Amino acid sequence: MRLLRTAPLLLCSTLLLACQGDEPGGIEASVARAQLDVNPAQADALANLDVTVELMSRGQPEEVELGEVMITAQPVSDDSQRVMFPAELMQTQGDDAVVRMDAHEEQTVRVLNRGTTNGELAGLCGRPVELSVMFETADGEDATATYNISVRCS
Repeated sequence: MRLLRTAPLLLCSTLLLACQGDEPGGIEASVARAQLDVNPAQADALANLDVTVELMSRGQPEEVELGEVMITAQPVSDDSQRVMFPAELMQTQGDDAVVRMDAHEEQTVRVLNRGTTNGELAGLCGRPVELSVMFETADGEDATATYNISVRCS
């Protein structure tokens, strides 16, 4: 009889231990603000892409680098025009291209265009696009933040 009373307790303890693993690592990313300005009259000059991204590390410290930055003409389909941006990660803390984060830490970073010209984007003037910004951790995990914007032209 005593065994029957302890069986539920033993089962609960076993389940609790099974659910208590290490908290997952990795990061979450979300775009807080994005702007893309194109001046077709200055075709060889860099387009102005300025993106503010909020990063949050999960259950462990992370080292985060910028991956791909891309815009896709909407509506998004397999045939949509896509443009990859050579971009640079600017931190609000420090000058390094790597964002070092403690577990559960939040940081805000900026992403700026460093290679795509106005001429490459002139065909997207006034059109809505989906912006994708991918980040990678030193452990090989990634997070992508997307944001819908319109290409502003002057």
